[in-house]
Amino acid sequence: MNAIPEKSKPSPYRLLLIGLLLTPTLQAQQPAPFIAHYQATSKGLPCGGGSQQLVIDDGQYQLLSKGKFCLLGGRVDNRSLLSWQQGRWQTLAFDATVSGWFSQDDYQASRTPEGLMAVNKDGHPLVYEEHAPASQGAATMLQNLALDVERQRQDLYADYTWGDETRDYRFEWLGEEQIEFDGRAYRAHHLRQTHPKKSRVADFWFAPALEHQLIKMTVHRLGIKMLDVRLSDFERSDPITR
Repeated sequence: MNAIPEKSKPSPYRLLLIGLLLTPTLQAQQPAPFIAHYQATSKGLPCGGGSQQLVIDDGQYQLLSKGKFCLLGGRVDNRSLLSWQQGRWQTLAFDATVSGWFSQDDYQASRTPEGLMAVNKDGHPLVYEEHAPASQGAATMLQNLALDVERQRQDLYADYTWGDETRDYRFEWLGEEQIEFDGRAYRAHHLRQTHPKKSRVADFWFAPALEHQLIKMTVHRLGIKMLDVRLSDFERSDPITR
């Protein structure tokens, strides 16, 4: 198992998230199954793509995320088991495969009694030294960001586990904008994440009318836009039953 300090002090952002979970007035409508496809470009040239799919399989929520984006590493295939709790998602477990040109890493994670992610890499426990273990996977974090910003409309803090890292980031809320998709404009929340090294800035736009999904993302390095990801197709789907 991961080494988790027994007397670690909860950080302010975790206390805020707990408060949100316990506030009935902030409950959001239970999400409907969907599938979203994305296309990416870098300096005007095609640069991979991906998909995000929420399914209900025999009463269990699953979030399936796949993609290959040239600037973000190799191919990613992630499956998260989720629970819908008081208007937000809770990661129960996830498994992910991250593959590059000459390597492949497999991750398996489960939720501990403390509400944190215990992660194995290729069958061996990971111990995070720089940051404490996170409360959710990266795919779940993106879903909760969209839900939280629609309610709070302010800067947000979120933690997540991705690969060999666990991080907590500040996301600056830059207000609402109209983003074009499929021939019409959608209201979208604009959030900005600044990397600790300050050289990389990622911007996210989430559309509440599209099940709060990502409708656009850009990544800048040293002030130059290196990646542009756009929603290319979105449809609601029926639950999977067995």
